[in-house]
Amino acid sequence: MSRVADSRVPRHFDLQPIHEGAADASSYPIPGYLLIKLASRCNLACTYCYWFRDGTVYETPSVMQVDVEYALVERLAEHIACHKLSSFNCIFHGGEPLLFPLRRFERLVQLLAEIGQARGCKMEFSITTNGTLVTPEWARAFQKHGVEVAVSIDGTEAMHDRARLTRRGLGSHADAVRGYRTLCDHGITPSVIAVCDPTSDPIDLLEFMTDSLGCTRFDVLPPDLNNDDTIVSIAGYYIHLFDAWYDRYLGRGVRIRYLYSLMRGVLGLDTNSDSMGYGPLHTISLGTNGSLEPNDVLRIGGAARTTTSANVRSNAIVDVCREPTWQEAYSSALKLASACESCRHRSACGGGHLSHRWSDARGYENPSAYCADLQQILDHVWDRVASDVFLNHEGATMSLKDARALGIA
Repeated sequence: MSRVADSRVPRHFDLQPIHEGAADASSYPIPGYLLIKLASRCNLACTYCYWFRDGTVYETPSVMQVDVEYALVERLAEHIACHKLSSFNCIFHGGEPLLFPLRRFERLVQLLAEIGQARGCKMEFSITTNGTLVTPEWARAFQKHGVEVAVSIDGTEAMHDRARLTRRGLGSHADAVRGYRTLCDHGITPSVIAVCDPTSDPIDLLEFMTDSLGCTRFDVLPPDLNNDDTIVSIAGYYIHLFDAWYDRYLGRGVRIRYLYSLMRGVLGLDTNSDSMGYGPLHTISLGTNGSLEPNDVLRIGGAARTTTSANVRSNAIVDVCREPTWQEAYSSALKLASACESCRHRSACGGGHLSHRWSDARGYENPSAYCADLQQILDHVWDRVASDVFLNHEGATMSLKDARALGIA
């Protein structure tokens, strides 16, 4: 494979090309996106964060090492050429990715864009940030390089500041909203990611997102927990949220990804989400030290859930697909726990997010920690949606709910 010709690659950095066929990944999808950890640290101390549940994260470099940057460029160039990819998505993440130096970020994105241009591959870039470090300079960089931005805001100040605290224990809501508005002022339309507080009123969250922020594209996710954790019921919260969204906001063009996935799932459609629905989990994460690992959220079961021997300095990207932890995550997502096999919602739910299935005693051989709640939520979503979807059967028009009751659908 040809190297990327760029005078900005340090002279001391001499990475030898790798033949991507080294790993037998023929039975796995060829990766079309990569989760890139620009930073392993964060300026916040959110109480529910999965990333810092295992202290080994502090053993990795605080930001991506320079040689890892160039190794990524080399390996991605080889990966795109070898598999003749027409598009590739780089998802920048953390920690808090804006702890990464801005100049290095712009240089990295430019190098990755040049890879795509040279190989006829459309490069897409996105980043998830807590928003507190957004400056006009960062906003201009995102706008210049076409980087899509998602900001983590949990709703109103009271909701947000219950969990999303600074290292000094202070609230971060004002700074997050300031960062969001700075992005908007520079022509960027950010999406928003919220983690639900089941004790709060979801109507307050909806009104804040749509009326205060002017946001019509956001997500509301359950806290990341597994079967060894204490679970607070989320059923009442999501049922209330769904009803308000379905009745008052869906028609206004407001899209909440998690709710949209629930609705698609009960209708037998692909949920387009790894949070809900049956399907493989084939995310590859790149650490600040160059490690290639499975989906970083799996760390809520401990670092052993994601540790591999693959490193972008010495391995092709697809090499991680032969690592035991990556194969375990991939195969477990395709194999429902035995308790889920007879569930009426097995396709729509798919066991929930894989990370929520973990327990130290049984590994991933469990239903979601939110199983009972998900059943209530999906039953409710079915009742609401199936009454409003109509089909024609032998000249008769009937709702999907009636058709199901008659055994037609």
